[in-house]
Amino acid sequence: MYELYLAPSTAGFAPHALLREIGADFSLRFLDVEAAEHKRPEYLRLNPLGKIPVLLVDGRPVAETGAILMLLAERHPDAALAPAVNTAARQDYLQWMLFLANTLHAGLIPYFYPARYTADPEGADGVKRGAERLAGQWFAHVEEAFSDGRPYLLGETLSAADFYLFMLARWGRHFEAKLSSQPRLGEFMQRMFTRPSIRDAFAAEGTTENFF
Repeated sequence: MYELYLAPSTAGFAPHALLREIGADFSLRFLDVEAAEHKRPEYLRLNPLGKIPVLLVDGRPVAETGAILMLLAERHPDAALAPAVNTAARQDYLQWMLFLANTLHAGLIPYFYPARYTADPEGADGVKRGAERLAGQWFAHVEEAFSDGRPYLLGETLSAADFYLFMLARWGRHFEAKLSSQPRLGEFMQRMFTRPSIRDAFAAEGTTENFF
């Protein structure tokens, strides 16, 4: 059985929803971010960086959202959420997963925590605006990928990458320039909303489903 450490509306949502999608046996351990439970010694033993989420796999901790998603997809091949090795779809899958993890996810963090990225006490607002501008360009790249009518990032086939994108795009609801200006991405989000795994994850975390 898996054990997922997370907090509502954080980077633990995508692994949470994916666990439900694959029908895995798992339990949830919710952390109180306001009480800094993710910075306490018992959690730091699982992830010394104090980041959320962490997944216990056979008792061993795995951190980093992208790594958790890829590992779950590989451990449950019957769910068909990762293309087979040595296929063209696999190349696209790996490229999207690393784009989501290294570019989009990492690039969104300065938007939510701008003070971490400047030594200027007055500079946080500029960091936040710059992060939103860049994120807008990256989401536009995703919008263009859907221009051929594909329902999911890899085409007709759902993958772990779609759960990652769904989580990150939902974070964009805070932007001044609303992502609703990107209709294909909006259609993708609504398509993902219909999945029981997504709805059940929202219900378990006690968060709203609203996107735009």
